[in-house]
Amino acid sequence: MNSWNSSNTSINFYKCSNTNNKITVSPFSFNEVGKLKPIIVSGTELVEFEIQLNSTTITNNAVNLNNYIQSVFVHELGHAIWLEGNPTTTEDSIMKYSRNRNTMIAPSSFDEASVNMKY
Repeated sequence: MNSWNSSNTSINFYKCSNTNNKITVSPFSFNEVGKLKPIIVSGTELVEFEIQLNSTTITNNAVNLNNYIQSVFVHELGHAIWLEGNPTTTEDSIMKYSRNRNTMIAPSSFDEASVNMKY
């Protein structure tokens, strides 16, 4: 969350004990490292969601486990603010599937510009 909160955008994420949003880390059966599962969408607002981090695929692919987890989580939070997955750009992006998850752990200037255009 700090990666987004310290970015050059107006986006801020907060921990809150009275929300239905959740983060689940488990050995899921899907092959991806993470997913954002929308629960309630109201118009263009994502009201409630679950971020699922797949502990099996993360540990199988990570060289730097802490960075890898952060990269996946920051990417999934990007989906929560409606950023496109795997954008077509030559610039670095936390939303690219091809990023190095062991080293890219924060939104890039491309990601910040994408957020600022939306909000």
